[in-house]
Amino acid sequence: LLFRAGDEALKAAPLEMVSRLEEVDLAAVEHANGRMVVQYRGTLMPLYRFDSGGDLPRAGRRPVIVFTSNGNPAGLLVDKILDITTHYGGLNMAHEG
Repeated sequence: LLFRAGDEALKAAPLEMVSRLEEVDLAAVEHANGRMVVQYRGTLMPLYRFDSGGDLPRAGRRPVIVFTSNGNPAGLLVDKILDITTHYGGLNMAHEG
């Protein structure tokens, strides 16, 4: 799953780790114990962002990539979902610095 979040760098998540692709109403985002959460399928789902700076807009909609671990969902707020693609072969984890 290819997406953009935070900066303009292309990011990816393995599809086998993605439970669902959703879209949340930013007005529905709440704060609990200093964390962003949203009501999701009868429970509070924590939301995470790549960019921790700045306030989240209070209006509009944003795509969310939902991951589930041990039956507990967690959402990653992203700017845009670009593509669902299949990659065969190894991953290049090179970092230029």
